[in-house]
Amino acid sequence: MQKTSRKTAVRRAIAIALAATIPLTGILAAAPAGAAGRVITLRDVNVRALTVPLLAGGLIVTNASFRGNDVQMGAYAGLDIGQERLRHGLALSTGSLIDADPNSDADVDFTSSALLGPNDKLTTTGDFGGEGDEALTEVAGTSTYDTATLTLTVLPLTRKIEISYLVGSEEYAGWSERGYHDAVAVWVNGELCSTLPSGEPTGVGTIGPGVNADLYNNNMDGQNPGTQFDTEFNGFTDQLTCSAEVTRFKRSTVTFAVGDTQDGHLDTTLLISTRLSRGTLR
Repeated sequence: MQKTSRKTAVRRAIAIALAATIPLTGILAAAPAGAAGRVITLRDVNVRALTVPLLAGGLIVTNASFRGNDVQMGAYAGLDIGQERLRHGLALSTGSLIDADPNSDADVDFTSSALLGPNDKLTTTGDFGGEGDEALTEVAGTSTYDTATLTLTVLPLTRKIEISYLVGSEEYAGWSERGYHDAVAVWVNGELCSTLPSGEPTGVGTIGPGVNADLYNNNMDGQNPGTQFDTEFNGFTDQLTCSAEVTRFKRSTVTFAVGDTQDGHLDTTLLISTRLSRGTLR
């Protein structure tokens, strides 16, 4: 009997994964359009379905769990902020990714999307009274609140996982300079992967107008909301990359987290996308 080639095995694995999950393309196309794209949250589909975009990066998700409010995690499309690889992907936020329904008693802890533009105020806040994340608190070195944590068990189709990510925040209106450094983290098999070349964890405190400013994009006009980028973010980082060696077809754990620090005010959002590395399928 002829052996199945690795390429054929990969194709079969992708086909099985696609058949087992809910395609998001149609759902996102039907979602209400915002000026800065479209987003759906856990109110619309389950957490496993929202991870479908990660398949493009060679990750088959075999298990997924989320801790946070259902509007704190979503899949988005068509976000035009000058970071092409992150035009589509997943988002985790300390606030809400969608606007509140004024007629809903469930939407009293937030008013507007922390992600979709235009940037019409410098103080977007979803305050859910949510708990912190112990591992994220350790990374931040201070208490965390309103954390959104996504934990995945994945079957990599490649020898290297490459995750593109970006941090956008409302703390970029003078508060980051006062020590309000909301935290984000990406771990692969328990190892922190979201770090700068200096070894510092990526976050609002390590990238901003006054530190590593070459990696920072401003979306304010003085102390007024800006219109340069069509997102609610007051500012955001460049696309950054977490790269980790893994074993093909052996389960790995990938965890993403974002949280407010010191208080539950002013939203910070983590955008996530994945990609295939050249040569890693061989």
